[in-house]
Amino acid sequence: RNIHPHGEVFLPIDEPHGIISATMVRSASKL
Repeated sequence: RNIHPHGEVFLPIDEPHGIISATMVRSASKL
């Protein structure tokens, strides 16, 4: 499980799109 600062928990295996969302969230957080 990957836990993000925003409190979102998702399984990359169950949700392939979750990885993309996580990347976008990380990019937004860095910005």
